[in-house]
Amino acid sequence: MPDLAATSLQDVLLTLVPADGSAIGNITLRSAVGDKLDRDVDEAEYAVARDALVAAGTLVKGAGRGGSVRLASAADAAPPPQAPAASDAVTAPLPKPVKADKNAAHDILSYRHADKRKNNPEVGKVTPDNDPFQPKT
Repeated sequence: MPDLAATSLQDVLLTLVPADGSAIGNITLRSAVGDKLDRDVDEAEYAVARDALVAAGTLVKGAGRGGSVRLASAADAAPPPQAPAASDAVTAPLPKPVKADKNAAHDILSYRHADKRKNNPEVGKVTPDNDPFQPKT
């Protein structure tokens, strides 16, 4: 037989959960339940009532800093699609790698960049006269 205080707590909790299916945080909901009942609701007491509603399929747990709950919908009741078992999969052998023919002619093209580097001077422009020796620092 369910506890009368827990049942009334569950009823109040259900009235405060948004009917449009949006989530509400557990910390906010526990505070609102306490305000509605004009007393402090212990975290453990709230957790028992919330978990009973989740186990019954009335509420669905969500994410958040303190967790969240929302009303369960028809989509939540449907079981999630399952992947086919490994035994159901058709296993085909992998194709063998193709070896390159050693005697085949290869066209190797050289690639030349059209741009010149700015810090690479042309040959013959740098002489000891315009680039004197500098000691290491």
